[in-house]
Amino acid sequence: MTENKKKGLILILLGVFIYLIFPTILKLLIYNLLNLHYDWSYMVISFIPVIVSIGLIIFGVITLVKKPNETNEIMENLVHSEVSGKHNKVVTITLWGGLLGLFASTPKQKIAKAMAKENLNGFRTVQIIEAASGNILLWLLRLIILFLTLFIYTPANGYYITFEKIKEGHI
Repeated sequence: MTENKKKGLILILLGVFIYLIFPTILKLLIYNLLNLHYDWSYMVISFIPVIVSIGLIIFGVITLVKKPNETNEIMENLVHSEVSGKHNKVVTITLWGGLLGLFASTPKQKIAKAMAKENLNGFRTVQIIEAASGNILLWLLRLIILFLTLFIYTPANGYYITFEKIKEGHI
């Protein structure tokens, strides 16, 4: 099973799970624990998981349909240095946060997969750099996205991996 199909199925199953389970949990919470009566607040609160689940299902279907070279997961940039006879390549690995990032994959798996792929193409790893951002506004935006999606998804910092490949005929 390809990576896109695996991620797409995980997103769809997570969307269905949220659609089936979260409204029931909210209903139990509002009726039993908070002793509130059925009113417009339950309808508004239960509408949020439905919207999130529909979004996850749509995103999962889009991920299933995408071709492997169209994914934004690993973006590649080639940098050629003809004088030294080396080809340098920088691969950007993006990560997910929240529950989706917890269950879908780990940073270690993504780095290992990218390195194995490039090693098969004849590249060797030169450096791995964490794509850390100290931007407070970006951090707040990610926190808001995390709360709006009920701790399911938020974009996370990734890694930059630098590869090099020495051409034949050069030392």
